[in-house]
Amino acid sequence: MQAGDLVGIARVVGCGSPVGLSPGGVSGLVAFGSDIAFNVSISSGTTATNSTLAVIATGTATGAPPSSPAEIIPVVISSPGLLGANFHTAVQLYNPTLTIETGSIVFHAQSVPGSASDPSMAYSINPGQTLFFADALTSLGQTGIGSLDLVATTGSAPVASVRVYNDAGAAGTSGFTEHGLKPSEALSAGARGILIGPFDPLVFRYNVGVRTLSTGATISITVRDAAGNVLRTLARSYPANFFQQTDVLSFLGGLSLAANQTVTVDVVSGSLFVYGATADDRTNDPALDFARAFRSSRLLKNGCGRRGWPFALAMQRNPVRKENFPVERRSRAKGQPPQAVAAALATPPHTLFQQPDSPHNSRTTPGVPRIFSAGYFPTKDLSREQGVYGRQIISLQ
Repeated sequence: MQAGDLVGIARVVGCGSPVGLSPGGVSGLVAFGSDIAFNVSISSGTTATNSTLAVIATGTATGAPPSSPAEIIPVVISSPGLLGANFHTAVQLYNPTLTIETGSIVFHAQSVPGSASDPSMAYSINPGQTLFFADALTSLGQTGIGSLDLVATTGSAPVASVRVYNDAGAAGTSGFTEHGLKPSEALSAGARGILIGPFDPLVFRYNVGVRTLSTGATISITVRDAAGNVLRTLARSYPANFFQQTDVLSFLGGLSLAANQTVTVDVVSGSLFVYGATADDRTNDPALDFARAFRSSRLLKNGCGRRGWPFALAMQRNPVRKENFPVERRSRAKGQPPQAVAAALATPPHTLFQQPDSPHNSRTTPGVPRIFSAGYFPTKDLSREQGVYGRQIISLQ
């Protein structure tokens, strides 16, 4: 094939038709209403400028959908609820690009592992266009509760704005807004997420939902009371592309959650989204809170084998700039006074910097220490010379 060659699409069976996607190529395309059995002039056809030759067909898909959706809407519902609730889900999909976006919306029902037979419907969104589904599950011919995948075929995934609400009829609606989440935003192996239970369980009912990705997930769950005492630990495993929402009593294996208690989720393997769903028993007003990965001030091993003082972090006010900064507090090398680091840090200008091979840049701010997400604490002096470094830390930011 060479530049200037013409490429044609011909229909050979009664399924599918050549089409022109617009806006498309500036040179456009030429269409002929019947078979071409001999040489013809291009001018004898119908010209469509600013179009790109394509083919479209309809039918029942038999192949498995891609295992990695572009975006996931973790929970959607179209169902009556407790205490007279009547939940629905409205979905808006917007194409912010300059080209058409096509793909499919796949529904994963409650407690059913994802498969190629899951209900789906195609979408096609022109540039700048917004698609609206007043009740997404009704549009899919479904009811109940589950999760949606946005699987992009052409272009990227559209911008999704999702409203889950209780319809109280003449009294109006109450609910919350969800957004499409990328698979990379899920909790993955080694991550920890926290759910904080209701402050008044007598007024608010509480459910916990999970949605796994293509590898499934195994999690370790720790329940703590408001004082931080561990009440229970348990493990759960879920298959791939799986959605489940249960009351918190079932999720915790028969343990009820009292006021201000927490659920810690450590991901052992795989990846998933975890959320807590609260509903007001008086109004049926729902709310959603995702367990997000977080960072702690946990100390890590010495970087690159260099010596350093083990230390814990405390926060002390800088008398000059009124900024919080960390000082050495707990353990130290034998014979080294804890005041040494504190005194050095209290003398501006000071520098917190990384090892020379660290991917993070060092930064000097007179009088205001800076802690990076992965840095080293200087324990010899505050210059940039090679010296003794402390343990690697994770940011408190």
